[in-house]
Amino acid sequence: MAAAQDVPMLALRVAMSEARLALRTGASAETAARLRAALGAIAEQDGAADFVAARDLASGIDRRLGLRSQQNAGA
Repeated sequence: MAAAQDVPMLALRVAMSEARLALRTGASAETAARLRAALGAIAEQDGAADFVAARDLASGIDRRLGLRSQQNAGA
């Protein structure tokens, strides 16, 4: 719904809630992909608290799944 209404910050918050739930019930690569897509939809990727929290959450899911963080993929 948030994506359909073109409200990327709301979509990010929804993806974060889903990701937190998935961490408790079994994170999946699909969960990580949805969160990364929501992060990518944010035009101004500044130091806003929600954005930083989402980025940290995505890294945590990557670690849980044994994936290399996309943030560090170029390093």
